[in-house]
Amino acid sequence: MRDLWRLILLALTSFALVGGAMSYSRGSDFRQTLIEISDHGRALARNTVTAFSGTTGPGLDQTQTSSIDTPLVTLRVPRPKFGEWVGLMGFPDETEVVFAVPPLDSYTSGQLDLVLDSQLAHDGDGVLQISVNGTLRQAIVLDSAQQTINVSVPLSNEDLQRPVVALGLAAHGTTSSGQTCPTEAGNWGSVISLEPQSALAVTTSEAINDPRTAIVAAASPLALSLSDVSQPMAIWAAQRLRRAGIATDLVADGHEATRLIASAASSMPLELRDAGDVAMSGASGVDAVVALRRSDRVAPAALASWPLSVQQLATDTTVRNFRGTKRWTIPYALADLPQGRVPDRLAIDIRASTLAAGNDWLLRVSLDGNLLQTQRFAGSTSDISLVVDLPVALQHLDNAVTVELVDTSPGEGACNRKPDAQAQLLTSSRLETGVQQPVAGWGAMVQKLAAGSINLGMTGAMTPAQASALADLLGKFLPADAVMTYQAGEGDFSLILTTGAQYGAALRLAGSVGGIQADALILSKGGQNGDPLLVQLDGSEASRTRPDIAESDVLIVVRYNGEQ
Repeated sequence: MRDLWRLILLALTSFALVGGAMSYSRGSDFRQTLIEISDHGRALARNTVTAFSGTTGPGLDQTQTSSIDTPLVTLRVPRPKFGEWVGLMGFPDETEVVFAVPPLDSYTSGQLDLVLDSQLAHDGDGVLQISVNGTLRQAIVLDSAQQTINVSVPLSNEDLQRPVVALGLAAHGTTSSGQTCPTEAGNWGSVISLEPQSALAVTTSEAINDPRTAIVAAASPLALSLSDVSQPMAIWAAQRLRRAGIATDLVADGHEATRLIASAASSMPLELRDAGDVAMSGASGVDAVVALRRSDRVAPAALASWPLSVQQLATDTTVRNFRGTKRWTIPYALADLPQGRVPDRLAIDIRASTLAAGNDWLLRVSLDGNLLQTQRFAGSTSDISLVVDLPVALQHLDNAVTVELVDTSPGEGACNRKPDAQAQLLTSSRLETGVQQPVAGWGAMVQKLAAGSINLGMTGAMTPAQASALADLLGKFLPADAVMTYQAGEGDFSLILTTGAQYGAALRLAGSVGGIQADALILSKGGQNGDPLLVQLDGSEASRTRPDIAESDVLIVVRYNGEQ
């Protein structure tokens, strides 16, 4: 046994001597090999920890790391219609919310982060169904009283390859409130709100130093610079972004977040600058930002020709279950419509489930709160069509047509409950325009501006608050497809942005004193039905000195540079 141990000790000693000789003779190569082996072991351990440590949720303040050290950034697309209520009211009810997927090259993962506020009457019960692109993904039992529900719905690669992700919400249940029959037999004691902080979260490996990714990653509202730029160009860009549903602030120097810079047209729509700001080149740059940040499916500038399908106007055209009455709203702004023309007809096509013998469908159509037409249709027919005239005199800058389909079937059972029905507003429903067009007022003004190029100028530098108010005012009436110019003396029309304190200077700039007269004045307040006040100027002293204009007011002077 001793001899065996002596042999082992001799072998170890020999190995040590040979190894030392090799290290001495080969210099740093052998030692570097050992170091590389050690570093590889540490890297393997680090990646193993990263792969299994998990994350706490999406957000721009959190960068994940893949097994090959590629940074992964999570971007958030806010819920559409940010300033409006979105959700379900009563049982049964259903709605669809469309999130636009930012057109980047690739995504590694994505999910819908939903925040729902549920209010259910005492002794009520119900279920909320959540679907994505028509496929049921989750079902949640609703508790009575009020509760906040946070839901994350994972998205597949197929979902992320689509231009939009369609979120479907449907609620079913009862709100008896301790009674044998629900109040009004309509189950109205339920409200489920999809909160504004709900968002589509997508994770990409594209670097933030790419301008497209920087735009998607920028915080909301977007910051549009007023410093060291053409302020008229920045104000025009702000109104175009806001009309596309993108929250935008006009900011001065000192803003730390990523800023947008409105610049003249060039071959590159978007350019990332050294300071981290993104330059938008003319209309193509602004439209590129709209494509990256827009939550809804259709931008105003996309309405190019008549007739207009109701689907182009963001109206729900999928089949819906309902009980009693189904309502559709068709919103439109005159300035968003092709050539600024005013629609004078609405063609309605509806497909509905058939009713029991002897029962009718009742169709009601109203425009901005004015009832236009009511008509009955036999419940035995499944296709309902009606053409309704839209009076030009009743239309404003912003309009909404409401279509209501009423099931006149009598209630059933002890609770007099109406049966469930289905209906779909078909995409063949459309707005049409004809010969009848306005000759005065806002309708005529929008059509004139849409027929030529527009020079946008101002009397002096504006504060962010003044510029923001002017952007809102301009966005009310400026045609979406207007051809803009910013060089003095150009354009078929001139729009001069100013304030009450500089009204006289604006008239002089328009040539109203001793020269060509300004033709119209647009004030942000004083109009009817939410429209700005449009005043035709006649060159008189009363036009030049209006006592109803305060120094803090923002206004726009209009001049027609050619024969109109």
